[in-house]
Amino acid sequence: SITRKLVKESCYASFYWLNKHECDWLNSCLPKTIRCYKNKRVDWSERDIISSSLINDVLSQGQYSMSLTSLDALLGGHGWLLKYRDKLPMTMILLRKMELIK
Repeated sequence: SITRKLVKESCYASFYWLNKHECDWLNSCLPKTIRCYKNKRVDWSERDIISSSLINDVLSQGQYSMSLTSLDALLGGHGWLLKYRDKLPMTMILLRKMELIK
């Protein structure tokens, strides 16, 4: 299907001239814009369960000298352990039990 982006890319100069001088006409002829919304909601309880089980697996292999940053990198490097400690209570309890945090 034809999109605004495709029209803009195929007729670059004409598109911008029309956009500057005949904006209303151009918008009436172009297809409607499609807005893509990402679901930004996070199920923190599920993420807490997954991260605590992954950390438990890693720490049960005997690698107790790991830092929070290295554990976070093993989880995918998203910064959850550092930024969202309050949303990961089970994980933080596990880390306190293993004496990785105070």
